[in-house]
Amino acid sequence: MRLLFSKLALASALGFASFAQPVTAKPLGAVRTVSPKGDALEVRTRDNELVTIQLYRDDIVRVRAGANGKLEDAGDGAAKIVSAQAVAQPDWKLSETPEYHLVQTGKFSLRIYKDALRLEGWDAANSKMIWRELTPIDLSADRNVETISSAPNEQFYGGGMQNGHITFKGKLMEIGYSGGWEEDDTPNPAPFFLSTAGYGVLRNSWKDGSYDFRSDDYLVAEHKEGRFDSFYIFGDTPAALVGGYTALT
Repeated sequence: MRLLFSKLALASALGFASFAQPVTAKPLGAVRTVSPKGDALEVRTRDNELVTIQLYRDDIVRVRAGANGKLEDAGDGAAKIVSAQAVAQPDWKLSETPEYHLVQTGKFSLRIYKDALRLEGWDAANSKMIWRELTPIDLSADRNVETISSAPNEQFYGGGMQNGHITFKGKLMEIGYSGGWEEDDTPNPAPFFLSTAGYGVLRNSWKDGSYDFRSDDYLVAEHKEGRFDSFYIFGDTPAALVGGYTALT
């Protein structure tokens, strides 16, 4: 992965769909239980979905989701995206309001809404929203879809080597190897993007995907596999977000 996100790819990344989902997709249901499990939370829905929320560092959280009460690994034999490393086990606390469960570290807060399992990222004081899922994550047998809020003046960067493109507001970022060195080719893509709103997302998947930034109000990130595995990095600067990315990979 370090090779994949080489200095050239990093320079490219930093040169820095709509709401319709596949018919067979199933959004995560209402929260049934939330249970601390070491450095993570285990969340089960009334529809028997399982979501784990793991605190990797005080600025990084990993979210995994699976149907039928279980989580699946990639199982494709490909090189791992996230390097083998010990979790930092940051200090964190769990609290609850009538509307949501709240996870807080010294760098961010994560709201877990109860009525439909939807996530929102806030600052450490839980007073300023950074991002929010507009709908629950959708899972089907061969696809996962996440829809996140955005603002008209928000900019997005990343994706590894995306020939001919620097920023992606108003564009579609394709995450899949195309070969070639012409404009719009993706000879060395990376499933990572960062936002000027103060967060970055690393999808832990080699399956083809796309991140659609063409709307002023939301983005749609999807991959062609039935498992969901994503790291959310919080930081005030692009350098901090890239630092989180490189620490993971």
